Amino acid sequence: MAQLQESGVLTILQHALEAQPEPHPLVAKFEHLIDKDFVDFSRLESGCDNLKAYIGLQQIKQRLQEIANFPEINSKTVIAVGGGFSAGKSSFINSLLEDTDSAEQVRLATGTRPVTAVPSYLVNSNDQVEICGVNYKNARFTIDASDYEELKHDSARIGSIRVGSAIKYCTVKLKFKPDLLEQCCLIDIPGYNPGTNESPQDEVADDAIDTGAEVDLSFLDDDPDATQSIEELNVSGIEEPSSDYNIAREAIAKADCLIWLFSLEHGPLPANDLEFLKKLGFGRSDKPIYFVGNKADVRTLSDVMACLKQTCKTLADAGIAYAGICAYSSKLGKVTVRMANSDFDVLAFIRQNNRSKDIAQQIDGTLQAIFSIYFKKIAAEVEFSDRILERLEEVERKGYQEGVFRPGKRLIVQDRLDELKEELYQRRKTPSDLKAARKVKDTLSACVKEFCSSLDVQPDQTANVVHCVGCGCVIEEGTELCPKCHSFQDCSGRKCPHCGTVTAFEASFCPECGFNFNEG
Repeated sequence: MAQLQESGVLTILQHALEAQPEPHPLVAKFEHLIDKDFVDFSRLESGCDNLKAYIGLQQIKQRLQEIANFPEINSKTVIAVGGGFSAGKSSFINSLLEDTDSAEQVRLATGTRPVTAVPSYLVNSNDQVEICGVNYKNARFTIDASDYEELKHDSARIGSIRVGSAIKYCTVKLKFKPDLLEQCCLIDIPGYNPGTNESPQDEVADDAIDTGAEVDLSFLDDDPDATQSIEELNVSGIEEPSSDYNIAREAIAKADCLIWLFSLEHGPLPANDLEFLKKLGFGRSDKPIYFVGNKADVRTLSDVMACLKQTCKTLADAGIAYAGICAYSSKLGKVTVRMANSDFDVLAFIRQNNRSKDIAQQIDGTLQAIFSIYFKKIAAEVEFSDRILERLEEVERKGYQEGVFRPGKRLIVQDRLDELKEELYQRRKTPSDLKAARKVKDTLSACVKEFCSSLDVQPDQTANVVHCVGCGCVIEEGTELCPKCHSFQDCSGRKCPHCGTVTAFEASFCPECGFNFNEG
């Protein structure tokens, strides 16, 4: 049986269990604003879904705590690196690292068996390599580089506990090649087994779990503290791990864009990969995807071209828009083939997305969406109350004008009108109510801005660069039609510059005159 060293898996699991979250003071302030200002305000707004709004604000609070834990990744554009087992994801990422003989440089584990057990955010750093983990309490803890290798092999276990079950994700600071990942980061995610895609919710890499080497726990017999830790791990601080399929799905869904790798050694893009991506909703303009045929060095050029062409046809038939497709050799560390319908290769795709995010603006947009329900409701009620009062006053004026109502002689209907007006005055919404709603929202927004400023996660000037959704070239903000590929920026189609025919967004040729959009 494999002897598991205490300094490896056990150390990681103990740290994961012991780590406790450290609330940021401005996150605590945001929570207080929710529980006091928002709750007091929402009590007066019984016509809205206050529970849904409260849950939405709590999710923002959790998001702020995540940002506080790792501001270095949450302020960056996140590029997921995905693919099935043996697509070469870790090898691809390793090829992007700067070549160095330094012993501190960490490289991801590679192999033909699944080796990525926990999603890892990979951040460029010129400083010393730093590896951290986050447990399911959202608490951060440090992982030694010597122990990180153990975390990457899911076959290593302690009793019934998988290595990755105690850890939500990791962050790894590495030294990448220059001008590649300064303002973005990569997620190395577990591959999923495409051979059992019929039941993705139950999809677990059995060969990576059940057939792994058994762990010898005899070295714990003389260590009661360690034994107690193992017992605690089975009941506290551990979430039942999701399948590799679900872990990959959740990690990719959180990304801003995706690089999807498939192994050219096995042919074109597999049908199961295609189904997986369609379920995630990738292929839309807000989440661009770039396809990479990896391991190009093991096939002839003609075989590579045939695989890429078939992949292009498969994607076109499925209606999936993509930023580009190329063949890549992780072994050689370079692009070997770029398809004619791709204006840039995968390295250019990374550089194109090498920009930070305006977190304050993003969260403020979520706050606006939550409070817009209240704004609309209050504004509608103000308008309704004013309109009804105006009608009642009009009825009263008409009554006097037509002699129904007479001064000095009140009718019962006049008393009822006065009662209705008084009740409306007491219950009606006024512009001050709308002002109060905006004040609550603005107070929360100000707290978020203060929080982001305290962490120095403001966007750099490249964050405002606008890229065409079709070809990725830089365009002026507000441009509706790309001058290069002639794509409408709302993804509604392409307009032929010769005959003016508007055709599908993914089309390569004009159906009327045959103009080649890819050649401009």
